[in-house]
Amino acid sequence: MEQKLVIGKQYKAHHPEVVFDDLDGKDVVIPAQDKNLKVLPKPEMVFVDDGFGEKYEPLPEHLRGPEWYAVKNLDTGHFHWFNATGWECQALTEH
Repeated sequence: MEQKLVIGKQYKAHHPEVVFDDLDGKDVVIPAQDKNLKVLPKPEMVFVDDGFGEKYEPLPEHLRGPEWYAVKNLDTGHFHWFNATGWECQALTEH
């Protein structure tokens, strides 16, 4: 079941380890990941750099989906997009 994250709230996001076989039958291991995030409002415009030029454009359709969130990573201070699919998100206690 997909959970809805709330703008302005902070979450501890956890993605469990993923193991699968590559084309040669060898195990590929993606380690578990943890992030502390604050959910931000989605912007109406985004900065695009396609390698040929830089410009602002309306938010692309795929980022308008409910699984995508604009976030601030509280561990690094970076702002980025977060796709919540496959992540377990627990609200952090506010002090």
